[in-house]
Amino acid sequence: MHFQASRVRIFGLLLLLAVAIIAARLFQLQIIQGKKYAALAKGNRLHLLLEKPARGIIFDRHGHILVSNRIRYDLAVLPRMTKSNKSIAKAAAMLHIPQEEVALRLSADRATPLAPVVIKKGLTAEEITLVMERKDHLRGILIEKIPYRFYVREGLASHLLGYVGEIDREKLDKYRHLGYRMGDVIGKTGVEGAFDTILRGSHGGSQVDYGSAGTSSRVLANMEAVKGGSLLLSLDRDIQAVAEEALAGRPGAVVAVDVRNGEILAIASSPGYDPNIFVDGLTRNEWHNLSSHPYHPLQNRASHSAWPPGSTFKMITLSAALQERVVAPGERFYCSGSYKLPGRHFRCWDLSGHGSVSLVEGMAQSCDIVFYELGRRLGERSLHHYAGAFGLGEKSGLPLSGETAGKIPSAGWKEERFKQKWYAGDTLNMSIGQGFVQASPLQMALATAAVATGKLYKPLLVKAVISPGGAVIRKYEPVMRRSLPLRQDVLAIVRRGMRAAINDPKGTGKLAAVEGIEVAGKTGTAEDPPRRSHAWFVGYAPYAAPRVAVCVFLEQGGHGGATAAPIARRVLEKALLTTGIPLSP
Repeated sequence: MHFQASRVRIFGLLLLLAVAIIAARLFQLQIIQGKKYAALAKGNRLHLLLEKPARGIIFDRHGHILVSNRIRYDLAVLPRMTKSNKSIAKAAAMLHIPQEEVALRLSADRATPLAPVVIKKGLTAEEITLVMERKDHLRGILIEKIPYRFYVREGLASHLLGYVGEIDREKLDKYRHLGYRMGDVIGKTGVEGAFDTILRGSHGGSQVDYGSAGTSSRVLANMEAVKGGSLLLSLDRDIQAVAEEALAGRPGAVVAVDVRNGEILAIASSPGYDPNIFVDGLTRNEWHNLSSHPYHPLQNRASHSAWPPGSTFKMITLSAALQERVVAPGERFYCSGSYKLPGRHFRCWDLSGHGSVSLVEGMAQSCDIVFYELGRRLGERSLHHYAGAFGLGEKSGLPLSGETAGKIPSAGWKEERFKQKWYAGDTLNMSIGQGFVQASPLQMALATAAVATGKLYKPLLVKAVISPGGAVIRKYEPVMRRSLPLRQDVLAIVRRGMRAAINDPKGTGKLAAVEGIEVAGKTGTAEDPPRRSHAWFVGYAPYAAPRVAVCVFLEQGGHGGATAAPIARRVLEKALLTTGIPLSP
């Protein structure tokens, strides 16, 4: 009996001890740490849901929408509310989402317990209805309303407009201080990239109480997202469309500018691509089609690539020779089809020769012999100086990253690059836009506009920034880079030569003629051995009162007069009609 009483006593003491421990723990949880755990409990119910802003609209010069936004609905989950139930599995099965895909999305770096994770983008109306009908049984499941980018005319001006995509970690680390978050959409290239801070807008958000069950919600606080600013471009949608149609998918470029202020009316690179495919990320098949395409559709041939400009460079050589007075305006030259240097012969494109020609006739017929002689008289330094004055060898100031400066060679450059001296033959090649000379179609269009007006402008691409409310909050004015260092009598002769190239019977640019409008221009055929030559045409119109300058480039397009000039005619016709210059019936 004594032993049994001792056991009861010991058991009672142990029971009292256990009760004391539990009481102490309850006191700690409810009294000492009560506020902490109450906040945690509330946090399991409260979520801050970010609202992504709609990007600003991109308009052409007449207010036509080039880039806008559409709305889609995504299925998302709140991971910390779904860990202990089967809601994700139910939703995935309901919408036929593979479990492997769901697991991959939930384990991605950007998935955090505090942010919704999208497990399916672009729900159909039927799928939305299905989820809403069962929402009371789907803890932590929500439908997000997401604005996404939409390029209205598919591939129109794709290289200029650029595309958007989800921000990568490198850029996130760089721009986090500007308010970027993982999962944000950011402009990657073109106007979208260069003006992203204007277009992107700012986030909104809501503090939502999902209740203890997590199947119903109550908004406690809300701040609406602010739409981004919009851009009014100088681009003309219809001129751009004609330029792209005329290129017909051939590798090349067309640039049209307003000679009076440098405004870009069209800047086409071919072949193009549809920026819409980048919005949600490329599929493996889409990337393969782009990367394996023989004409490299992602290459911007208009402003980010350069080639030898061929005989279009002759307008610079003639300008330099006249300005430096190494040739008299009335001087004549004899072309036998060959030009001799010690130990080497240089050929004219017309091997039979042009006979006796004046400067204007030499320009019209693109006689290489005339320009070899002018180049010899000028020398490498003068050619280099005047090419620079026309804007070659330097970036034009187009407000897009990646623009090329091209190349205007010099003796010093050749020595540094190749450890070779400059030869007389290098000067002759340079005088006809061959050899080491490289220029972009944009540079040649601006140089042609400078011939027409005597002024070299910075390309004007964005005319205005427009607030979400529709007010113009910033205007961009034309910027003249410099006046050409040429006398007016020099420009007059160069212009006459370019007019003759279109209007004289022997002119090389006859196929660029526009009925009822006098056009001035210059063809170019740049050799690219062993491949086919590149085709060029530059020109402006009307001759007496210039309004529009155009440059056409066809990579391996053959003779400029045969292939590039007809494209220029189509673009000039459209541009002149658009700018209000009537053509004859």
